[in-house]
Amino acid sequence: MFPKRHRLNSTQYELVRKKGKKIYNSYFRGHVVYNADDSRFAVLVPKKIAKKRWKRNTLKRQISHILKEQIKHENIHLLVVVNKAIDSKDDLPSHISDFLKIIN
Repeated sequence: MFPKRHRLNSTQYELVRKKGKKIYNSYFRGHVVYNADDSRFAVLVPKKIAKKRWKRNTLKRQISHILKEQIKHENIHLLVVVNKAIDSKDDLPSHISDFLKIIN
């Protein structure tokens, strides 16, 4: 989980979703706003991907942890939405790094 100061609030979420650059991958889709005041992030896992709440939360935590390690940009607002269920957590870092290559 990101600290509160690095999470998107509801108004920032709407701004990023509407005006952000759209990025697509086979496993993720995202919206990015560059040159923001500070770095803020949000990760969404729909019920379509994981029916159980604990699975969605676990996946969010794993993605957040990997994003913290791999994100290179300062002053970026990033919204990540999971498109497709990921088979194993061993594949997760490689899928996220592929997604972040599109951003960079």
